[in-house]
Amino acid sequence: RLLARAEALLDPDGVEPRHEECRAKRSLTIHERDGMLHLAGVFDVETGAPIKNALEAMVTRTLQRNEHADDATHDDRSVAQMRADALADLCAHGAACDQLPTGVGATVIVRMTLKELETGIGTATIDGCDTPIPAGAVRRLAADLSVIPCVLGGGSEILDWGREKRRFTRA
Repeated sequence: RLLARAEALLDPDGVEPRHEECRAKRSLTIHERDGMLHLAGVFDVETGAPIKNALEAMVTRTLQRNEHADDATHDDRSVAQMRADALADLCAHGAACDQLPTGVGATVIVRMTLKELETGIGTATIDGCDTPIPAGAVRRLAADLSVIPCVLGGGSEILDWGREKRRFTRA
């Protein structure tokens, strides 16, 4: 860290070209293998700092809660698991947000039968992912996210299309 700062002081004109070179190399790859989604990212400091700070703040908050928690409320996840869950929470929040640069929030399409959703027994698939997930996991997703049910008939004709927004507020 000290060497990087000294180098920046001695060659201030070289900082921007190095930063732009790093920025040009940023990437995020996503692939599915062994029933897991694998994310591999390389970020320049400008792009990566907000990601790191948000995840670390969420992990720190959990670790602070653990300091005063009893055995029943203690969080036993590893720090790496906490980071993964924090990223998932941020993305779930962002998917429902209409202030994203992409415009409207993202939609996750889950395919399963009504019986599987109601009982929590069976499997479901998520469009864009090859690995099926348990129906119980979809029930947890449905509890956290806005669920828009779509009931299809035999010829894939739409019999009922739910709505995310209601005409009245939750209050």
